[in-house]
Amino acid sequence: MIIFPFLVGAVSETVALAIMVVFIIVSLVIMLLPWILGPRRVLRAFGKMAGLKGEEFQPREVEKRDKGETEDYLITLKMPGFREDDIEVRVFNSDLIVQAPKDGELFKKTYELPREFEPRGIKYNYEAGFLIIRVSLKRKEEA
Repeated sequence: MIIFPFLVGAVSETVALAIMVVFIIVSLVIMLLPWILGPRRVLRAFGKMAGLKGEEFQPREVEKRDKGETEDYLITLKMPGFREDDIEVRVFNSDLIVQAPKDGELFKKTYELPREFEPRGIKYNYEAGFLIIRVSLKRKEEA
């Protein structure tokens, strides 16, 4: 006999196996729920956390990129346990750098920005353990 941790009494091996399989399937469905619901719903949830509204958060398609055109990029980092006041987001040369101290150690993440663009603005919001960064880039004028 196998005793399943959530049951009071003992059950047969077959019943315990069936309960564990159902438990694993339910756990997988819950973990994969964002992908099951679709990426647009996940994007809307991140948009609400970042305080963005409607069309401002929708991805856009660009057929032809002209000189001087501005593009926005969204970066999301899972950073539980940090304080918003300790998080630093900055651009150095063509790198976007995110860093924050936690428990005596320094968390640091660097993203390389496209070289044909120059940064025009960076906004970020930290909420519920997620750091959402919005970077506006403008295509450089050719000399």
